Amino acid sequence: MANAFFANWRQNIIYIGFVVIFLVFAVTLADKGFLNPNNLLNIVRQTAMIAVMAIAMTFVLSAGEIDLSVGAVAGLATVTVAMGIAAGGPIVGVGAGIATGLAVGMFNGWLTTRIGIPSFLTTLAMMGIAKGVAMWISATAAVPILSSGYSWLFGGGNLGPVPVLMLWMAVLGGIGHIVLRRSGFGRRVLATGG
Repeated sequence: MANAFFANWRQNIIYIGFVVIFLVFAVTLADKGFLNPNNLLNIVRQTAMIAVMAIAMTFVLSAGEIDLSVGAVAGLATVTVAMGIAAGGPIVGVGAGIATGLAVGMFNGWLTTRIGIPSFLTTLAMMGIAKGVAMWISATAAVPILSSGYSWLFGGGNLGPVPVLMLWMAVLGGIGHIVLRRSGFGRRVLATGG
Protein backbone atom coordinates (compact mmCIF):
# COMPACT_ATOMS: atom_id res chain seq x y z
CA MET A 1 0.00 0.00 0.00
CA ALA A 2 2.87 2.38 0.81
CA ASN A 3 4.40 1.71 -2.61
CA ALA A 4 1.12 2.59 -4.34
CA PHE A 5 0.90 5.76 -2.25
CA PHE A 6 4.36 6.96 -3.27
CA ALA A 7 4.05 5.68 -6.86
CA ASN A 8 1.22 8.19 -7.31
CA TRP A 9 2.92 10.90 -5.28
CA ARG A 10 1.55 13.68 -7.49
CA GLN A 11 -2.00 12.74 -6.59
CA ASN A 12 -1.04 12.50 -2.92
CA ILE A 13 1.11 15.63 -2.71
CA ILE A 14 -1.39 17.44 -0.48
CA TYR A 15 -1.19 14.67 2.14
CA ILE A 16 2.59 14.50 1.92
CA GLY A 17 2.79 18.29 2.28
CA PHE A 18 0.47 18.22 5.29
CA VAL A 19 2.60 15.61 7.06
CA VAL A 20 5.83 17.52 6.30
CA ILE A 21 4.41 20.83 7.57
CA PHE A 22 2.98 19.12 10.67
CA LEU A 23 6.35 17.53 11.43
CA VAL A 24 8.18 20.84 10.94
CA PHE A 25 5.84 22.59 13.39
CA ALA A 26 6.00 19.65 15.82
CA VAL A 27 9.80 19.82 15.89
CA THR A 28 10.28 23.59 15.86
CA LEU A 29 7.42 24.44 18.23
CA ALA A 30 7.63 21.45 20.56
CA ASP A 31 8.71 23.62 23.49
CA LYS A 32 5.82 26.03 22.85
CA GLY A 33 3.15 23.32 23.19
CA PHE A 34 2.27 22.66 19.54
CA LEU A 35 1.54 18.98 20.24
CA ASN A 36 -0.54 19.79 23.31
CA PRO A 37 -3.97 18.14 22.82
CA ASN A 38 -5.76 21.42 23.64
CA ASN A 39 -3.77 23.21 20.93
CA LEU A 40 -4.55 20.50 18.36
CA LEU A 41 -8.26 20.64 19.24
CA ASN A 42 -8.20 24.45 18.87
CA ILE A 43 -6.67 24.05 15.41
CA VAL A 44 -9.49 21.65 14.50
CA ARG A 45 -12.12 24.09 15.83
CA GLN A 46 -10.66 27.00 13.87
CA THR A 47 -10.40 25.10 10.59
CA ALA A 48 -13.69 23.17 10.73
CA MET A 49 -15.83 25.81 9.02
CA ILE A 50 -13.22 26.29 6.31
CA ALA A 51 -13.08 22.52 5.83
CA VAL A 52 -16.86 22.33 5.39
CA MET A 53 -16.74 25.12 2.79
CA ALA A 54 -13.84 23.30 1.11
CA ILE A 55 -15.98 20.17 0.78
CA ALA A 56 -18.56 22.16 -1.17
CA MET A 57 -15.86 23.90 -3.19
CA THR A 58 -14.50 20.50 -4.21
CA PHE A 59 -17.67 19.94 -6.23
CA VAL A 60 -17.36 23.35 -7.90
CA LEU A 61 -13.70 22.83 -8.78
CA SER A 62 -14.34 19.24 -9.91
CA ALA A 63 -16.89 20.59 -12.38
CA GLY A 64 -14.20 22.84 -13.86
CA GLU A 65 -15.61 26.04 -12.40
CA ILE A 66 -14.57 28.43 -9.63
CA ASP A 67 -16.39 30.30 -6.87
CA LEU A 68 -14.68 33.41 -5.55
CA SER A 69 -17.72 34.41 -3.49
CA VAL A 70 -17.75 31.49 -1.06
CA GLY A 71 -16.28 33.45 1.87
CA ALA A 72 -18.54 36.46 1.37
CA VAL A 73 -21.61 34.24 1.00
CA ALA A 74 -20.65 32.42 4.21
CA GLY A 75 -20.49 35.80 5.93
CA LEU A 76 -23.88 36.80 4.54
CA ALA A 77 -25.39 33.47 5.61
CA THR A 78 -23.94 33.95 9.09
CA VAL A 79 -25.60 37.35 9.36
CA THR A 80 -28.96 35.94 8.20
CA VAL A 81 -28.63 33.07 10.70
CA ALA A 82 -28.00 35.50 13.56
CA MET A 83 -30.88 37.76 12.50
CA GLY A 84 -33.18 34.75 12.03
CA ILE A 85 -32.35 33.43 15.50
CA ALA A 86 -33.08 36.86 16.97
CA ALA A 87 -36.41 37.03 15.11
CA GLY A 88 -37.75 33.50 15.49
CA GLY A 89 -35.34 31.13 17.20
CA PRO A 90 -32.69 28.65 16.10
CA ILE A 91 -34.82 26.75 13.57
CA VAL A 92 -35.76 29.97 11.78
CA GLY A 93 -32.11 31.07 11.86
CA VAL A 94 -30.78 27.83 10.40
CA GLY A 95 -33.48 27.91 7.73
CA ALA A 96 -32.61 31.50 6.86
CA GLY A 97 -28.92 30.64 6.55
CA ILE A 98 -29.56 27.61 4.34
CA ALA A 99 -32.03 29.59 2.20
CA THR A 100 -29.47 32.38 1.78
CA GLY A 101 -26.77 29.98 0.63
CA LEU A 102 -29.13 28.16 -1.72
CA ALA A 103 -30.50 31.36 -3.25
CA VAL A 104 -27.08 32.86 -3.89
CA GLY A 105 -25.69 29.56 -5.20
CA MET A 106 -28.63 29.02 -7.54
CA PHE A 107 -28.38 32.59 -8.80
CA ASN A 108 -24.65 32.17 -9.48
CA GLY A 109 -25.33 28.86 -11.22
CA TRP A 110 -28.12 30.37 -13.31
CA LEU A 111 -25.92 33.27 -14.43
CA THR A 112 -23.14 30.87 -15.37
CA THR A 113 -25.10 28.08 -17.04
CA ARG A 114 -28.09 29.86 -18.57
CA ILE A 115 -26.81 33.36 -19.29
CA GLY A 116 -23.29 32.21 -20.10
CA ILE A 117 -21.28 34.52 -17.86
CA PRO A 118 -18.04 32.80 -16.79
CA SER A 119 -18.13 31.65 -13.17
CA PHE A 120 -15.03 33.70 -12.40
CA LEU A 121 -16.86 36.93 -13.25
CA THR A 122 -20.19 35.87 -11.76
CA THR A 123 -18.73 34.96 -8.41
CA LEU A 124 -16.33 37.91 -8.36
CA ALA A 125 -19.35 40.21 -8.65
CA MET A 126 -21.29 38.15 -6.09
CA MET A 127 -18.42 38.48 -3.64
CA GLY A 128 -18.92 42.24 -3.57
CA ILE A 129 -22.70 41.98 -3.55
CA ALA A 130 -22.77 39.49 -0.65
CA LYS A 131 -20.36 41.61 1.41
CA GLY A 132 -22.40 44.72 0.71
CA VAL A 133 -25.73 43.09 1.56
CA ALA A 134 -24.31 41.65 4.80
CA MET A 135 -23.06 45.10 5.81
CA TRP A 136 -26.33 46.73 4.76
CA ILE A 137 -28.73 44.40 6.62
CA SER A 138 -26.58 44.38 9.76
CA ALA A 139 -25.87 48.13 9.61
CA THR A 140 -22.16 47.16 9.81
CA ALA A 141 -22.67 46.12 13.44
CA ALA A 142 -22.05 42.74 15.02
CA VAL A 143 -25.21 40.65 15.29
CA PRO A 144 -24.92 38.42 18.37
CA ILE A 145 -26.21 34.85 18.38
CA LEU A 146 -28.12 34.53 21.63
CA SER A 147 -29.02 30.84 21.44
CA SER A 148 -26.77 28.73 23.64
CA GLY A 149 -28.03 25.53 21.99
CA TYR A 150 -27.13 26.80 18.54
CA SER A 151 -23.73 27.97 19.76
CA TRP A 152 -23.08 24.54 21.29
CA LEU A 153 -24.18 22.60 18.19
CA PHE A 154 -22.51 24.78 15.56
CA GLY A 155 -19.86 26.55 17.59
CA GLY A 156 -17.80 25.69 20.62
CA GLY A 157 -19.57 22.62 21.98
CA ASN A 158 -17.77 19.43 22.96
CA LEU A 159 -18.81 15.80 23.24
CA GLY A 160 -16.30 14.79 25.87
CA PRO A 161 -12.92 15.85 24.53
CA VAL A 162 -14.11 15.93 20.89
CA PRO A 163 -15.33 19.25 19.45
CA VAL A 164 -18.77 19.05 17.84
CA LEU A 165 -17.36 20.97 14.86
CA MET A 166 -14.95 18.09 14.27
CA LEU A 167 -17.89 15.70 14.07
CA TRP A 168 -19.68 17.98 11.57
CA MET A 169 -16.50 18.15 9.50
CA ALA A 170 -16.07 14.35 9.53
CA VAL A 171 -19.72 13.59 8.72
CA LEU A 172 -19.97 16.15 5.92
CA GLY A 173 -16.57 15.10 4.57
CA GLY A 174 -17.70 11.48 4.44
CA ILE A 175 -20.96 12.41 2.72
CA GLY A 176 -19.10 14.61 0.23
CA HIS A 177 -16.66 11.82 -0.57
CA ILE A 178 -19.41 9.25 -1.09
CA VAL A 179 -21.46 11.59 -3.28
CA LEU A 180 -18.48 12.65 -5.41
CA ARG A 181 -16.88 9.23 -5.82
CA ARG A 182 -19.73 6.74 -5.57
CA SER A 183 -22.85 8.36 -7.01
CA GLY A 184 -24.09 9.13 -10.49
CA PHE A 185 -24.23 12.82 -9.61
CA GLY A 186 -20.58 12.79 -8.58
CA ARG A 187 -19.54 11.01 -11.76
CA ARG A 188 -21.40 13.61 -13.82
CA VAL A 189 -19.67 16.43 -11.91
CA LEU A 190 -16.27 14.86 -12.54
CA ALA A 191 -17.13 14.21 -16.18
CA THR A 192 -18.20 17.84 -16.62
CA GLY A 193 -14.91 19.03 -15.20
CA GLY A 194 -12.96 16.51 -17.26
